[in-house]
This record gives sequence, structure tokens and C-alpha cells, in this order.
Amino acid sequence: MDEQELIEGLLEQPYWVIDFLPRQVPAESRGQFFAVEKYYLNPLQEEAFRRKITDVLLKLNCYYDFRVFSGGESAALYNPPPEMLAARIADSRDPVLILAEEERSLITLNRGDLCAAVYCPSESLLSLITALAGAEGLFVWQPACPLNTAEDKGGSGEKMREKNAGKDFQIIGGLSHAAVRTRSIAESIRYYTEVLGLREAFRMHREDGSLSTVYLFIAPEQYLELFSDGTRERITGPDVIGVCHLCLMTKDIRKSFEAVQNAGGPLDSDIKRGKSQCLMFWTHDPDGTQIEVMEMPPESLQAQADKRFEEADASSGEE
Repeated sequence: MDEQELIEGLLEQPYWVIDFLPRQVPAESRGQFFAVEKYYLNPLQEEAFRRKITDVLLKLNCYYDFRVFSGGESAALYNPPPEMLAARIADSRDPVLILAEEERSLITLNRGDLCAAVYCPSESLLSLITALAGAEGLFVWQPACPLNTAEDKGGSGEKMREKNAGKDFQIIGGLSHAAVRTRSIAESIRYYTEVLGLREAFRMHREDGSLSTVYLFIAPEQYLELFSDGTRERITGPDVIGVCHLCLMTKDIRKSFEAVQNAGGPLDSDIKRGKSQCLMFWTHDPDGTQIEVMEMPPESLQAQADKRFEEADASSGEE
């Protein structure tokens, strides 16, 4: 089993958190969790929290070998110098993953979180982390529900509904469609239907009878809208402000990749796992519009977010 497979497996295991609070804040709590959290997330307080986590991990590295992943790097740093490890934890804008291989345990830290997660710790590792965290004024406990859920945080869905008191509907109920202006609408229709497998829903014409718009069906209430007669080239690049790509969902990333390949469609990447743990590959349409095809496995941050919002909405409905 390679490191990536080990990490993916560990992310599916039970975990504990090293947290600034001693236990979960109940959804029905009348305290002001969000105000307190916001205070601790200001730069000075978050930096202080990261220093505490850094001290815990540096001391833990005295007992266990570390393989450290950060910044989207594919190669791990094996027992990096203390100064380098401290800098990674303090400065990285990306998730930091620390693999303790001999214990087959994983520690993760994300920017903007007031906790670190410890996946599948042994009894001895958990005991040591608890002692080290306690010395820094931190707490170790096992969540009853996924990390950063509305339930963990006192019920963010309910708090938002209270903020919007008097509104008996959700202002935004979904993403209806994305629109792309094309150089050749016929070529674009062929790409999206024959390569990506979307189905044409309907067409609209101008008064002179020429084709102006085609709607392609993605899912109920979700469409891709194609406009004809584009003439000016779009400025592209990784630093251009504005919408940068479309993302289309799939339930099986491998089958979708092979389908695009078999249809002779352009493939701009292999299948890879993103920082959010989603699976993806990239293609592009005849006009160069970047298309991300994504699968959201249960361990992905997107799937976890879906689950907690569903649970929060269901709980609200029961009330």
C-alpha cells in the first residue's frame, strides 16, 4: 500500500480533534459560539492557536517519525527540520497532513479551523497527544458527527435562519444554468452531446429564424445554455478575474474519463485527487472553455458538506 492509499484509507477512519474547546457545542446552545469563533479566527488569535498546535506536533515528533504533506506537494517531507515543520504549519494556506506511519495514524490541519484532526490514533498516541495538548491549554475529544458540521458549531443553519427572520423561503434554491457564448454553436453542441453526453433540451431562434440559443439538460432544473455568434476572443489565464471554468458532476470518474477518451474528446489531465479529496479530470470545449469533471466520494469535503446541510435542514424541518 502506497502513502496515498494509506492516507485515503485513514481519512475514512474514526478521528479525534485537538480543539480550543473541551467538547462539542450543542445545536441548542444559547451561547454566542459564532462570535467567539470569529474572535479566535482573527489573525493574531489564529496565529497563537497555530503556535500551540505547532508545539504539540514538534514535541510529538520526538516520539514518532513524521511524513509531512503540504501545499499540494506530491512528495512528502520525512522528518523535516523543526524550523521547516513550524513554518509549514504557520504559513501554509493549504491543508497540512502529517503521517505517523509506524502508528498508521494521520494528523490534518486546515487554515481557518480552530482544531486539528487525528485519524485512527493508537491508544498510546492518543494518550501522548492528550497530554501535550493539555500542556498548551488545548483539548482532545472525539466528535459525535463530522468535523465542522453545523451541529458541531451550534447549528449554523439555524443561526442563519434566525438572522433572516421573517423569510419563509431560501433566497437561492440552486444553480439553474451556466451560459457559454460559442464561436460555432454546431461544434459546441457536438462536443457537449457527443463527447460529454449531455442531452439537448430545446432551442430558441431569432426573429429572422437563425439559431440563437440551445439549452442542454444536465439534471432536473440544471442546464447548460449555449449562445451562438461569438466573435471576440476571451482573455484567458490563471490570473484572469471572473468565472474561470465549468464543473460537471459524475458518479463514476473512471467511466466518464474513458467515455471522453473513447469519443475522441480532448483530455487536459489524468484523473487526480484534489485538495478537497474530490476526484477530477479536465477537458475543454471547442472555444477553449475549461471543463472540470468531478466525482465527490464520501470522504470529500463537498460530500461531507452536503451531508451536514441535509441533516441541518432535516432537523429544522422536524422543529
